[in-house]
Amino acid sequence: MFNTRSGATPVTKVVLKHDHVTKMFGMFAYFKSSAPLLDLSNFNTSNVTDMGSMFRYSEYSGMLDLSGFDTKNVTNMKDMFTNNKNTTTLNLSSFDMSNVADTINMFSQCSNLKEIYVRTKEDGDKLKAQATKDRISPKFLIREPVEFDFDIW
Repeated sequence: MFNTRSGATPVTKVVLKHDHVTKMFGMFAYFKSSAPLLDLSNFNTSNVTDMGSMFRYSEYSGMLDLSGFDTKNVTNMKDMFTNNKNTTTLNLSSFDMSNVADTINMFSQCSNLKEIYVRTKEDGDKLKAQATKDRISPKFLIREPVEFDFDIW
């Protein structure tokens, strides 16, 4: 869908408001971005079941922030980040991995991936097991919500 191999105009922000989308297979495969951040904060993924190959062969440098994704219904994340060699940090802190059955090659050939933020220890354990199979060893960090107390003067 957002394949930029053919010289298309660069995309920096994508808004998906509809909850009718169930498959995002290959949506950003081969995506290239010169922008410092790809903004996917307005993505409605509440009914998505298939995120396989979603960022496969993408050339996206730095951090990819997917912390707004609702993955409670996702069952397929096979090859989701395969060969995404430029990404150094993934923020998956909202990813609920409890229904995901297929993570085969999820991080295959992600040679520069250093950190992955996760929602819970259980989600982190599942993703770490797949990362080990894919022969990479990033740090897994649990990102907890920060609460602030304010005093009114």
